[in-house]
Amino acid sequence: MRCATIREPAISHIVSFPARRCADFALAMTAERGLPLDLSEAFSECRFGVWKGLAAD
Repeated sequence: MRCATIREPAISHIVSFPARRCADFALAMTAERGLPLDLSEAFSECRFGVWKGLAAD
C-alpha cells in the first residue's frame, strides 16, 4: 500500500478507519509527511456476514 501512495498528487490530509491495521498505516503516513490525521467510523468496513474472516480459497 505504501508503494501506491508514492506517486499520488499532493496529499493535504489523511482520513482512516480507526481499526488498528488501518490506523497504524495512516499514522505512519502522517508522521512521514507531516500531515493531519482524522480517524472516522464513516470509513467502516463492508459487512460480509457469514463470509467474514474466511480465506479466499
